[in-house]
Order: sequence, then C-alpha cells, then structure tokens
Amino acid sequence: TESARRVVDLRVDPDIQATVEVLAVRANDGVLTEEERAEYAALVDAADLISILKLKVRRRLQTNGS
Repeated sequence: TESARRVVDLRVDPDIQATVEVLAVRANDGVLTEEERAEYAALVDAADLISILKLKVRRRLQTNGS
C-alpha cells in the first residue's frame, strides 16, 4: 500500500516540466529539430505511461479500500 501511494504521489520534476513546455511551444511553432522532436516524443510517452500507471494504482487502492 505504501509503494502504491508513492506512485500516486509522483510529480514531474520542475526542470523536466520546463523542458516539456519549451519543446511544446517549439513544436507548435513548427521549429523543432529532429533531436528535440525525439526528446519531446520520449517525454510525452513517459508522461503517458506514468499517468496510466497512476490511474491503475488509484483504482487498485480504491478497490482495496485503502
């Protein structure tokens, strides 16, 4: 249960969030380099994976009444 709560409490590091925001602006402006595009895609994929994991953990905690 403790490990599950730690997963739910995960937050994005502010430096990483700032990088994502810069890359998002550059993507919207259509000026990403190939390296930036790969980094942005990896960060978005990681965020998606973490969001799915957190959702599953929350559901598990609710099911177990924790």
